Amino acid sequence: MNKQAQSQSKSKLERGVIRSATKAAQSSSSNETSESMLKLAQESIQVGELLGVQVIGDKKAAINRITEHLKKRKTQRKNSNKLSKR
Repeated sequence: MNKQAQSQSKSKLERGVIRSATKAAQSSSSNETSESMLKLAQESIQVGELLGVQVIGDKKAAINRITEHLKKRKTQRKNSNKLSKR
């Protein structure tokens, strides 16, 4: 392999690594909560109230705790699906 071909293959590899790292960072750093997660958290609080469990403190903080848990479980589910496909 000549130097030009080596340089081209190296730059393709570097671009691929950069792309995959960028894609991974974008998918794993979801700071936003989807509307469906918010709705699920609010419905969870309502079901709890029907069962006699009430949020005494800040409802917003309770919703944040629920959505953070949902995000963590979603990430775990994605990772386990990736491993099972291998």
